[in-house]
Amino acid sequence: MTQPPYDPQMGPMTTRFAKLDPGPNDRFGVIGGLIAVLGTVLALIAFLAVNWFDDGGRSHFSDTHRAVEALDSAGAANGLAVAFFGWLAWVSLIIVLAVALLANVPNPLSGALRGIGFVLGLGGAALTFASIKLSSGTLAGDTTTYGDYLKHAGTGFWLTVAGFVVMGIGAVIGPRRA
Repeated sequence: MTQPPYDPQMGPMTTRFAKLDPGPNDRFGVIGGLIAVLGTVLALIAFLAVNWFDDGGRSHFSDTHRAVEALDSAGAANGLAVAFFGWLAWVSLIIVLAVALLANVPNPLSGALRGIGFVLGLGGAALTFASIKLSSGTLAGDTTTYGDYLKHAGTGFWLTVAGFVVMGIGAVIGPRRA
């Protein structure tokens, strides 16, 4: 068997294939990453600086946490609200941010992470919606409905929902193709 003649213009075999397929040239998705960080900033403002309920008083995230703890000690708290205002909101924020940023890093899993990040972002928003009803309605005389809680939801609630959705959108954008 004879070998094909060596072509000095093309170089060795590896160079010949490299010219045909230069390989992956994706770069970190700066825009998607910045959008994910923007969503995180919205949620952090909601967790640290604004009211969660428009009830005329102070009702920051930490105040709502204390109110849910008081309801829980009386056996009248919504279990999801106890978890959300206790630790789940923070853990969800960290997980959605991490997945959104990883979805913007060029790697073999970035396609899957883009979808997962979007679903997690929407899940965080849904979790926030489900957690806004603080009481379970088991106290005598408690006629507060989910609609009442939603009607009085303040800036913190809406910023958190928006923050999770924006983080999900940041994940979908993914790495930049060069």
